[in-house]
Amino acid sequence: MPAMEMTRRDLLRYAAAGSVVLALAACGPKEPQAPAAESEAPQPAAEERPAEAKPAGDKVVITQWYHEYGEAGCQEAAYRIAEEYSNSQDKVTVEVGWFPGDYVPKLNTALAAGDAPDCFEHHLEVDYVRTGVVAPMDELLDPETKADYLEGVMEKLCSIKGTVYALPVAVDFQGMYCNDKLLKEAGVDPDHDAWDWHKIFDAAEKLTKDRMKGLFLGNEGGHGCIGNYGVHNTGRWLLDPETLELDFNNDTIYQLFDEFREYQKKGTLLQGSPMDWWDPSAINQGLCAMQWGGFWQMPGTAAVLGEDFSFSVFPPHPAGGDKARYYTELGGWVGSVYSKSANLELALEYTKWQWIDNIDWQNEWSTAYGFHIPARKSAAAANAKLQTGPGAKAVEQVNKYGFALHKLWSGPVPTPYNDALTEIFKNNADIKSQLEKTAELCQKELDSQRAFWEELPG
Repeated sequence: MPAMEMTRRDLLRYAAAGSVVLALAACGPKEPQAPAAESEAPQPAAEERPAEAKPAGDKVVITQWYHEYGEAGCQEAAYRIAEEYSNSQDKVTVEVGWFPGDYVPKLNTALAAGDAPDCFEHHLEVDYVRTGVVAPMDELLDPETKADYLEGVMEKLCSIKGTVYALPVAVDFQGMYCNDKLLKEAGVDPDHDAWDWHKIFDAAEKLTKDRMKGLFLGNEGGHGCIGNYGVHNTGRWLLDPETLELDFNNDTIYQLFDEFREYQKKGTLLQGSPMDWWDPSAINQGLCAMQWGGFWQMPGTAAVLGEDFSFSVFPPHPAGGDKARYYTELGGWVGSVYSKSANLELALEYTKWQWIDNIDWQNEWSTAYGFHIPARKSAAAANAKLQTGPGAKAVEQVNKYGFALHKLWSGPVPTPYNDALTEIFKNNADIKSQLEKTAELCQKELDSQRAFWEELPG
């Protein structure tokens, strides 16, 4: 939900914490450092310390932190919903903290110092559970409610080893936008249900003319996109969520990367766009006919192209054979409660009211300011903006094809893989030998992280 570039990039960092999409598209600040054990915790500067809970008349004050969302109206809405809850009962007054800039390091400092807000949004990391700073939330969710969430949201974004530690705040995903008018003029059928990656590439060649390129997959040339979405569209995984085994060092991915490296030579990919793929400027300004983008861009594209556009998650890649599939990656901000809060039960009650019970608020937060998909299926079904057109199609697809990367594919684990993509696509390294070496490096990091993983409850 950002207006500033850094805020959007931070959004994309969490959209797949540690994934290649974000690392290679340079879409965010550095991976957040885990909160240190309390004995090692640095003390935050005095002016950055959150206010301690204090009585407000006969009420207890609980604090809630947000990073800065950039769309107009978001900040006012966050303050308003806190005030609404404060006025609805006689136990709690909610005070909101709104933080531009480096929100995650500020939050981690507060968590490490034992001086954290009662409620806060973040990207759920393994080390938050290992250090015990987030409260379990399973008791807030009955089975019927839990089943109402989009597939993968509760299990992958909000849980660690089967225990829920967070609730969805803003859920995003990515796919491809098409200028359907230009496609039809070039004789290309814009029906995405009949597409695969080869048809995307073929269409891009037909659409490239004059100063317009057919396809935009990011200013770095597209290897961030193909290195994540392309891999998963073959039916493979970067890290298999069931076996927890690396799954990119194989003939399928060798073929995928070889084909894309050859395709990059055709001159149909846009590079050097004034704004990167996370912004709709490229397709809106006619710099390309098709563009990788996020669901959040839809209002901006609709404002320029009207009804002459479509959006779809990325289609199967033929390199995967009969395992090839549609795929999009779920990401987003989630809300947790500080496990050592002096007002733990009251903070949990407020979080439940805001992010479970209040469907109207969740719809407002998702689509009244920016454009995000409500995490609950019932909320999306009640949202008028998601009942027709590309929005309705996106909801249908994300329910069928939305996945989230395993939490272990984060931190140091994907770093060698990200480096390998640069070597392969920028420096023309041998694909097979590079991925073999990379798999060994990633496995070493994965083994180290799994040792921590095995110690976690669940």
